[in-house]
Amino acid sequence: MTSNCIVTLWHFDGESNGWTRTVFPNAFADFKERISKSGIKQVGFYSADFCKIRIPTKEKIEVSSGDYVRLGKHVEAAPIRENALKVVEVSDNRYGGSPHYRISCGG
Repeated sequence: MTSNCIVTLWHFDGESNGWTRTVFPNAFADFKERISKSGIKQVGFYSADFCKIRIPTKEKIEVSSGDYVRLGKHVEAAPIRENALKVVEVSDNRYGGSPHYRISCGG
C-alpha cells in the first residue's frame, strides 16, 4: 500500500475523559466520490468532505466512531472540530498481505 499523506488522529478516552493524539506518517487518504453501478453519482451520505483513510499497521490502534482525524501533522491536544473530519466507521483489516485500518470519515 502506498502512502500519500500524514494523518493526525484524536481518540476520545472515556476513562480519562480526555483526548489522545496520535500521528501516522505513512497513511493513505482517498477522497473519490462514490459512483453507482449505473454511473450515477450517489447522493446523501457521500459528500465532498467524505474520505477513507487507510493506516498500514499490524499493531492495535485505539480508534472508534466519534473520534476525529485531520490530514497533516498537528500538535493540538484536542481536535479543532471545524477543521477535522469525524470518524463514522472503523474497519480492522490487520490480516493478509496488506494489514491496515480503514477509517471512513465525514464532516
